[in-house]
Amino acid sequence: MATGTAGGTEADDGTASTTSPSTSESAGEESTGSTSTSAGLDESTGESSPSTGGPSEVDWCWSGTWTDANVVTDLWTDDTHALAAGGSSILAFDGRTWVHHRLEVPLPSVSMLAVSAFDDAWFTSPHAGQIVHLSGDELLGVELPVDEVRVLSLCVDSEGFPWVLLRPSPPCTLGPCSEGPSQLFRYDGDTWSETEDAEWLEQVDIADDTIWGLGTAGEVGTAGLDGGPWQLLPLGAGGLANEVHAVSATETWIRGGDDWWHYVDGQWAQGSVLGSRAMTVGADGNSWWVAMPIESEFATLGSVGEDGWVPEGNVPDAAAVAVGNGDEVLVGGRGETGAFPVFGNEGLYVHRVTNLDASATVTTEFALDDVGDFFDMFAPQAETVLGLRPNRRAQLLEDGGWATLDTDFLSVWGTSADALWAVSGDRRLLRIVDGVTTPVDFPVEDPGLIAVWGTADDDVFVCGVRTVGQAGVSNELLVAHWDGNQWHDVSPDLQNVGGRIDMHGTDSHLYVKTPLGVYRWDGSVWESTASLSPFVELYAIRAYSTEAVFVLDANDTLLVLDGSTWSVAADVWPELAGVTGPARLFGNATAGIYLSLSMSLSGFQDDGSPDELWVYQGEGWTQLELPEGLHRGARISVAEDGSALWAEDGSRVWNARPCE
Repeated sequence: MATGTAGGTEADDGTASTTSPSTSESAGEESTGSTSTSAGLDESTGESSPSTGGPSEVDWCWSGTWTDANVVTDLWTDDTHALAAGGSSILAFDGRTWVHHRLEVPLPSVSMLAVSAFDDAWFTSPHAGQIVHLSGDELLGVELPVDEVRVLSLCVDSEGFPWVLLRPSPPCTLGPCSEGPSQLFRYDGDTWSETEDAEWLEQVDIADDTIWGLGTAGEVGTAGLDGGPWQLLPLGAGGLANEVHAVSATETWIRGGDDWWHYVDGQWAQGSVLGSRAMTVGADGNSWWVAMPIESEFATLGSVGEDGWVPEGNVPDAAAVAVGNGDEVLVGGRGETGAFPVFGNEGLYVHRVTNLDASATVTTEFALDDVGDFFDMFAPQAETVLGLRPNRRAQLLEDGGWATLDTDFLSVWGTSADALWAVSGDRRLLRIVDGVTTPVDFPVEDPGLIAVWGTADDDVFVCGVRTVGQAGVSNELLVAHWDGNQWHDVSPDLQNVGGRIDMHGTDSHLYVKTPLGVYRWDGSVWESTASLSPFVELYAIRAYSTEAVFVLDANDTLLVLDGSTWSVAADVWPELAGVTGPARLFGNATAGIYLSLSMSLSGFQDDGSPDELWVYQGEGWTQLELPEGLHRGARISVAEDGSALWAEDGSRVWNARPCE
């Protein structure tokens, strides 16, 4: 947001009930007052005048409970149970059902796991400040013994205690940057203890009370768990090695990209698997791989044993593979492989591969569409939020779980999660009832709808741009009203409309924003409001009352209409002076009008601070505190009844409720 009318960055369209703009260009506008065909609007006002200052009455407490479904990056199975890690998700299969554990901050994601048993496992990620223990069905966090580190390896010993290989990695804003020497720690359930002579290590794994270590230059060594001296083996892996998979005290596998080295009883063997994506080692000592060579239409699951690389069958492309004690293999990842269109989930998936001795059979074990990447969110109430995604199916969070709907939406509005109004991506009007979308019998042919908004189930408005209007003129502005029984065309006489259309209102007035003007309807007559900057495109509009109507323009300048005159909001409310950055506008009279701002490049500081969030509730603007860990550029929204805030930052979906 800019404090004046010059400069700034192009703003997004509004959130809550509004949405994606039209792509047509504005070709000039003209407007005349006209009488509507239906009164349609409640005459009560509930208005308040803008004033300077005033604190927000609500303190918000944030959580990151609702998380994304990212790619599965690590897997474990014993043929009966399974565990998977990826993004901010931990998946657990008890032999009958999958449980989706969702991480809380301060651990934003997991990408590696180490398992003692199905109900006794450890998880972390390279840049985490802690490890997470899955004990039974409970997740418990344990802080790492060193601050500002990179986690290189995670493994467990025969007693089930975790070992972590860390490398101090202090913040670095200007190069050249360097990390400290590696440090190896063991956690016994109460305290951390450090193993000496770990500076050279890049990766570690444990088998039969033996630590296998892989060095930064590809050197390989073993040591006892009691911290005895390292015994270096004849160099066999080379400098490109980056994974070590221990089998026993005398056997290990080393992987480096497509290449592998197998050490057994003092002897090295070497080979490669072209296009490798993931590798693991089974109970029989053979390594299992998922590979997808260049130009292949599908991935191949296979093993490396005494006979070298043996392909077993085609599988979906994967980022993780796990093998248990028998002939079943799990693969996991995200995305779609050409030979497996049925597995086209853009999110977490785990597949079980059986019949390896004949022709591999692939079945879906777990699948969950990617959650997030929203351009807007709409929450009718605290417990439910609908995420709108550009050109992708919308997602509904209800009863604690995400469901993917069967279409995409430009705009959504409603007073209850049980029944919502929506404008689809192809600009049709729909109803969403219990998660199922159905077309609405709308009386206007080819209406070109863009937005939907209302005050009650019997007071709903839609607006759009008719491709061909009633008089045969193209790009006529369409506004229609639903009174609970039928639709009424209440359009103003406005032609040659193009660009961004938005709509909002109060109990007594409707405001429609076109690219270069704002038009007000009192239930019977339309009128044009004077524009402060007639040549600057307008983006989003939100009305708190008839004396506090807010608009963002293309310069990210927040403007306010006090009923008759437009002003720069920072000139009316001094607390907004100096507040700048790409801005978004959302909210309503009940929840308050919210303004979210992204940090400008010149104001960027690598201190983990999120963007700014301001709220207007009739007594000036107040800045709200955002949670640590919320990434910059988050999309923020507020429930229609003001009972919850929502944010999505590309990694997880955040929720805030009033603090108790």
